[in-house]
Amino acid sequence: LAQGKTPVSAQVVVAPGEPVVVKVDTALAGVALDLPAPLGKPAQEERQLQLALTLVEAGILLDLDLENSLRSRLDLVGGKLSSGTLAVGTELPAGSPETLRMAGQLERIDVDEWLGFFDDYLREGPTEGVDPPAALPLAIDVERLQVGQLVVKGNELGSFIFSVSGEGDLWQLAGESDWLRAQWLPPADAGQEPRLVIRELDLAGLESLELEVADDSIEVVELPAMKVTIDSLRRADEVLGKLSFDLYSDGALLRADNIVGELAGMQITAADPGSFSWNQVGAGDSAVALNLRFENLGETLQQLGYQQILATEEGRFDVALDWPGGPHDFSLAVTRGSVLVDIREGNFPDAPGGASGTLRVVSILNLAEIVQQLSLSHMFESGIPFNTIEGEIYLQAGTLEVAKMDVQGGASRFQFSGVSDVAQRTLDGELVVTLPVADNLPWVVALAAGLPVAAGVFVLSKLFESQVNRLTSVVYTTTGSWDSPVVEFDRVFDDTSDTPRPRGITEPRATRATPDQSVAP
Repeated sequence: LAQGKTPVSAQVVVAPGEPVVVKVDTALAGVALDLPAPLGKPAQEERQLQLALTLVEAGILLDLDLENSLRSRLDLVGGKLSSGTLAVGTELPAGSPETLRMAGQLERIDVDEWLGFFDDYLREGPTEGVDPPAALPLAIDVERLQVGQLVVKGNELGSFIFSVSGEGDLWQLAGESDWLRAQWLPPADAGQEPRLVIRELDLAGLESLELEVADDSIEVVELPAMKVTIDSLRRADEVLGKLSFDLYSDGALLRADNIVGELAGMQITAADPGSFSWNQVGAGDSAVALNLRFENLGETLQQLGYQQILATEEGRFDVALDWPGGPHDFSLAVTRGSVLVDIREGNFPDAPGGASGTLRVVSILNLAEIVQQLSLSHMFESGIPFNTIEGEIYLQAGTLEVAKMDVQGGASRFQFSGVSDVAQRTLDGELVVTLPVADNLPWVVALAAGLPVAAGVFVLSKLFESQVNRLTSVVYTTTGSWDSPVVEFDRVFDDTSDTPRPRGITEPRATRATPDQSVAP
């Protein structure tokens, strides 16, 4: 811990009936302290140190004061440490037998520096250039150590409060901040895995940190196998859900398996768990596969702060995505894969007004609003009911393709397909609207030049009802931006295809991406 030579001022105090006390004062000029910042110092820097060695019958009591920033009292018996207390920037805590108790506050802690210090001085095993250090013979108890700035891999994570206890290989760690409360718990029994219990994780606080990973400092992250639970996942005041999963490393591959829980009202069940993998070789790549089940998707949208543009009875999203880099590199502009949509029973309520910006769902998904633009809203008294919504969405590293989005109702059908440039947020697609004339004479009037023609079509539709759906389809082009799509009439009585595909769309090779498989056009 200390190397060098320095002048000292020493006193030996002998009083009748009292233990002998040796007092030492020094400025430590010429002595380097191998302690993590801000406690360590180079040899040329001065730092006032006061030592007091009290010679008692059982051994030595060592009191240390390093310029009022670091204080300790150590009980040495037979030349070995039997108990002690340590305080940084505060008063010493009460001592406990066979325990080293610590408390205090530090302006800054760099985790990598402290892990290196722990390996060098407190863990058994050889250290380069010095004799192997002995294992610390005491239990450690850190009592709410306050840290002004916690630094991990060069990233500043803000203020934290830590509590640590344990001995040998059994350690328990608790940390809390404005955006995280978590515990690391040792295995309860032999053969079990340790547990990371995240009591609360605030994504808003985490995102505000603006974490960065420099290209020249990327290291392979290897973790011991552990059980992870997140009791409360939220963004600011909005509760998003909870998760649990098995986390482990296989060389450079970091995996999370058996992902179950709830995300914004959507369920990931134990019967159909999710998975995540991060291959850290080279530039790396990540993949996620989730089967999300839900009841009312509108409530999920509302929970995320968006418009409640539809209400559903049940449904699911099958998500299979992969992207280059680590989990922090996720972006629609580079992601490949698929999202399959299967929704049963529901309706699109009347188009809500007033929502804008981040509260506004992409307008092409708001079917009630589109119907209103097409002057068809008079045909639906209270929103647009549907029996099913089935869709296939493919991401192709910068291009988002809606291969099919089919809204099927009892007497109506809406089909959308199109491609979009993610970076430009532009649309190029088609919307096919089918409303059977056999049940909707006003629909004929809207299409035909006048009532006599409409009446004729109506009579024919009664005779040829099985063919009328295709003959009464109207096709609209959809262009413009995600937020303000332009829907324009293209053609009517289309009988060329049930699901026309706009320019630029090709059939996907696979209907679903897996963590190891990318979907290519």
